[in-house]
Amino acid sequence: MRRFFVGCLLLAAGYPAAAQRLRAGYVVTAGGDSLRGAIRVGGAPLDRQQRVRFVPWAGTGRLRLGPAQARAYGYVLGPDTVRYVAFYAPQRPGGTEGLFLRQVVAGPVQLYERYVLTVGRGAALTRREWLVGRGHQPPVNTYWWNFTKEAGAFFRGCPALTADLQAGRYHPRDLERIVRAYNGCGAGSQARGELNKSSLQKR
Repeated sequence: MRRFFVGCLLLAAGYPAAAQRLRAGYVVTAGGDSLRGAIRVGGAPLDRQQRVRFVPWAGTGRLRLGPAQARAYGYVLGPDTVRYVAFYAPQRPGGTEGLFLRQVVAGPVQLYERYVLTVGRGAALTRREWLVGRGHQPPVNTYWWNFTKEAGAFFRGCPALTADLQAGRYHPRDLERIVRAYNGCGAGSQARGELNKSSLQKR
């Protein structure tokens, strides 16, 4: 199996199309075990939220795991590691749906990306949403936020950001930088300076 894994990586290095299919990665099982192997990537974002296709170093065959079988998975993409974390979101009527959400920012506050299938004007559309979580609490969907008010309340632990957020100087597109600045808010003036720089670059 190890030879198979190495062979896949060599193939990916030689052929760009193959590089989009197999990446070195890991899975954390529902029982808390960490397994190393190869992750098959590519396809639609909605598919990556539903299941992970995993080839373990130890064992035989490919595994298709959902949020009930895996807590998280990740794979190497260039210099970065792309990480997905399993959550259960409330659904109508009265049920829950397990999803893997891509973790964009880790830290005291985490930022997650989710894709949702919607229908508009007779066509199926995919909408991207951003969720923020604090500690071990379930993440909160910011798509429905009154951003000025609710972002100011959520990030109120960082006085350097609160005033600017409540004044409407930042927007949903700034969420990644806001979260990163909040997580590094020990020096409030530094966090605020990072956001001001970001805002000037986008205007």
